Amino acid sequence: TQVSSRLSRSTTIRTRVEMIWYDKKGLNPETGFLFFADWLYKPLLRPYGAAVRLQFFETDGYNARIYAYENDVAFSYSIPGFYDKGFRYYLNLSYDLGKKIGVWIRWAQTVYPGKMSVGTGQDAIFGNKKSELRLQFQYIFFFFFTVWKFFGAIKYLLKKVLHCGSIFKGIPVFTGNPYLGKRRFSLIFNALNF
Repeated sequence: TQVSSRLSRSTTIRTRVEMIWYDKKGLNPETGFLFFADWLYKPLLRPYGAAVRLQFFETDGYNARIYAYENDVAFSYSIPGFYDKGFRYYLNLSYDLGKKIGVWIRWAQTVYPGKMSVGTGQDAIFGNKKSELRLQFQYIFFFFFTVWKFFGAIKYLLKKVLHCGSIFKGIPVFTGNPYLGKRRFSLIFNALNF
């Protein structure tokens, strides 16, 4: 169940509660619960905005995990699954440095009280916190189709290089029709699992 309330033209408060019953009458029943509260701030005709979430979740195990949509940097989204018991919070900030340049930053952290490590294998983190940092720069400019192909080739090469397991990943994102001239070029840096 979700409730959203607009407090003013620039501020919205949103809360959501989810419950799950997995294999209720089976041999291994599991239950889960998730609650979050969002504060969204985007004033009209101002170059900045913010989104904050505070969240609590508790499930009996992985089968009763609950997925929740999260606000993210421009042209991105995340829908992580939550299981076990923990808290999560994130902060999104955006600022337009004019008509052509925009900056977004997102900090998120999940805390699992009582755990000594989070994740398994290559994703294992020692400690009870999993943190994420994402920074995005966007520049809007005009260029010709040949330049579009050039940046497409760079994007392809970066994708191939990114599979090396580096913690920082720069991902160029292109939007718009390549024949019309106006493009957005975004560079996103992710620092995950630290």
